[in-house]
Amino acid sequence: MAHVTEGLARPLKVRLEGVLEAQLREASGGMSLSMAMVHTYRLYNLLAFYFVVIKRIMQVTTDKSTDKSTETSTGAATSALVTVLGECRATAASVFGSQMKQHSTNLTKAPPSFLGDLSTSPVTVEHLKRLTELLQVHNDSMVGEDDAAEFNDSETGIEVIMTSLLEPLLQTCRLAAEGGGLDAADTATLMINNATSMRNAVEVFSNATTKAWVGKLDAEVETWVGVLVKHEAGRMLSDCGMASLLETAEVMKLHGAASEQQGLEPETVERVMHAFYSSLFALVMPSFDRLTPPTARAAARRAIALQIVAAHDSVNALVRDPVNKYTNAEACLLHTPEQVRMLLDCD
Repeated sequence: MAHVTEGLARPLKVRLEGVLEAQLREASGGMSLSMAMVHTYRLYNLLAFYFVVIKRIMQVTTDKSTDKSTETSTGAATSALVTVLGECRATAASVFGSQMKQHSTNLTKAPPSFLGDLSTSPVTVEHLKRLTELLQVHNDSMVGEDDAAEFNDSETGIEVIMTSLLEPLLQTCRLAAEGGGLDAADTATLMINNATSMRNAVEVFSNATTKAWVGKLDAEVETWVGVLVKHEAGRMLSDCGMASLLETAEVMKLHGAASEQQGLEPETVERVMHAFYSSLFALVMPSFDRLTPPTARAAARRAIALQIVAAHDSVNALVRDPVNKYTNAEACLLHTPEQVRMLLDCD
């Protein structure tokens, strides 16, 4: 069999090398780099499959460091075809690795602008489409894990692929927010929407690597939800004066009755609490309306409500504590903690 196929080796090598060179040219020409990556990865997996199958048919062993074929103990002849397939497979892996590096560099070098509604950017959508195509190729691969491990093609591992594509994509979103001058709330909204799209794209593929990335992206979303909640809650409490009131109370708590301290006078507390109650009935948080993931939107609304409730509980305890000598408690506290919780749907 080795002698029969020997004549195929050189023409096949020339043809395959031509295809790989064409992929590099097309990526720098009309074809997008991300599309070229998918084509190269498909070719790599095809070559890997035929390398394994033909090597077994011909009973040939290979030197892992060079992919050169050698005779087996059964006396089978050295196979030039297996050697060519191994070399071309390694070349395809190298080309794919170079394409991924260039793709990552291009993403972070020129971050795209974001949409006005801060929804998932077209760039994220496009690159997630390519990522899912790569993951599908990996899922459909007929090369076993043991065989793939023998190749030692580090550029083609699923962990490397996901890290090489998702990390720059997240960084691109951050850079776009910085370059666009977004505030903390808008940056958080942009990141939550894009990170959730990434999570939903990889969740479809059930393997250890994708599950690990789902966990990372969940943590990313949770972090930005915290940023958004802190910003919106802080804005609301600052606007009505409660944030300043609580800060003063914390500083002056060791100086005697609160009602006798500057900034905590009964009339000041009454004015702040009336402003607070008024803001509850006109609570507008446009950032939350621009969150596309329903779960993130619900989590953010509940978290900010709990922070507002906690702030009200603190002032309620301050005013009702006899030690602080507030004689206008009923005028300050127009609503009970239970009523505030019910209004904000925290029960």
